[in-house]
Amino acid sequence: MTFVAVVLGGLIAPACNRRAVQPQRRFLQVTGVLTALSLSPSVAWPPDTATRLCLVVAHLLAVAIAIPVLARQTNAHRHAV
Repeated sequence: MTFVAVVLGGLIAPACNRRAVQPQRRFLQVTGVLTALSLSPSVAWPPDTATRLCLVVAHLLAVAIAIPVLARQTNAHRHAV
């Protein structure tokens, strides 16, 4: 699942570079929303609190590693052509 999310992030970054005026800011906004949405199954499905906590922490650790790496692939500002 993490691999799929990183690949999706790798597709979102170039799209932001092509279409957004501030690609890095837009990328961080989009990935922030997607991260929040992707946490909902980790909170809703497991029956006990310890499993929920473990899943959320593991998820946030993966996000903390992947998003900064992908954000560096976006341009801070796109110059008008």
